[in-house]
Amino acid sequence: MDIKQTIQEILQQMENFKQQIVDNIENIPDNPKIKRMGESKNCFIIRSKDLENNWSPEYYDSKYQAQVIIKLIQQKESLNAIQNMLNEIVEKGIYRVSENHRMYFNNQVRDFIKQLL
Repeated sequence: MDIKQTIQEILQQMENFKQQIVDNIENIPDNPKIKRMGESKNCFIIRSKDLENNWSPEYYDSKYQAQVIIKLIQQKESLNAIQNMLNEIVEKGIYRVSENHRMYFNNQVRDFIKQLL
């Protein structure tokens, strides 16, 4: 076995592992506190008593948060960078998703990721 083949196998294993993480993240269930409106993926209702200390709709949409995490995973170059990002989301509940935007993650998403780690 030559070195190029070994490198290709390692890179393929890394991609397979990233895909396993993505597959698990895709299984984050919808937030039980929200009710989707019809067939819309983007519109939902939440009772005012279920609002936490965050008024951003994206905070309550676990499926949207899962898609953001998947995009971030796909941008990461190493498994270590993915693990650091997921740890930060779990521990702090916030992550800088772009230069100008920090996203707050709800407890349901954080607990789900915690189980994966």
